[in-house]
Amino acid sequence: MANGFHYTTFHPVADSTSYLGVWSPKTLDLLEWEAGISLHFEHRPFQLYQGGARIRGVIDDIVTQHLTGSLGLVSHWLEVGIDLPVAWRFSFQNPNVATPTQEGKTRLADTQFYLKSHLFTIPAQWLQIGLLSNISAPTGSVDHFLGDNTTVFTESLLLESTPLDHFNLALNLGFEFRPTLVFRDINKSDQFKIGFGMKYDLCPRLQLLAELESQTRLSDPYANTANAPTEVLAGIKYLIKDSGLVLTSGLGGGIIHGSGAPLIRGFIGLSYVPSFKKRPSTQ
Repeated sequence: MANGFHYTTFHPVADSTSYLGVWSPKTLDLLEWEAGISLHFEHRPFQLYQGGARIRGVIDDIVTQHLTGSLGLVSHWLEVGIDLPVAWRFSFQNPNVATPTQEGKTRLADTQFYLKSHLFTIPAQWLQIGLLSNISAPTGSVDHFLGDNTTVFTESLLLESTPLDHFNLALNLGFEFRPTLVFRDINKSDQFKIGFGMKYDLCPRLQLLAELESQTRLSDPYANTANAPTEVLAGIKYLIKDSGLVLTSGLGGGIIHGSGAPLIRGFIGLSYVPSFKKRPSTQ
């Protein structure tokens, strides 16, 4: 396949200040760092449809490992991050073959690089504003829809508010700039992306999270389901005593089953946050 695209629309955040896939504008302190690993399972994330009916799967089930890390460059103003995904096991059927066979060898997916900046805070923590620049490097397997075969840039506005004690709301509004690629009824051109998240501190060590993520092409937004993958997620973050280890788990699925929105998504992860050894809180 000469050209291709990365099937997925979900990428886990690379720092503990954020949610599940939705980013907070908060940034790390100078030289403060974090590292994490997570395991994701997706059922039917990439399917072929005709007239609204499923024909067959391209990727039916996939298990992906994400290695993430982040580092503060300027105290509470600028940080960098990385997400290195590896598809360990997946069921793939070549959509360009009439009677395809199942494949599923380990493959690298596109690597994500992040630069996040905190711009300013409106007094009393009512609203925080930041920017996120994302570069998706073409390291994935194009033939298995794990890579874009080109560098993709995304710029996002990050907003977060604390309307009530222990309760946060976040909104990400992004624009993804990419060459146009058409595959069947999927049109991968410049995209508008939105993420909405909620976070509640149930206790100093436990957070409850919920979020919605969606994207659609700019030229004809939400014209059809194939180009408007949308999913909801719910999860928890738990700080394990004073170890600096944060356990994250979640479950969700697509509500608009476009390319990349699975029927079911589940994940579990563990991250090490050295600064959390100094304070019993996940913020």
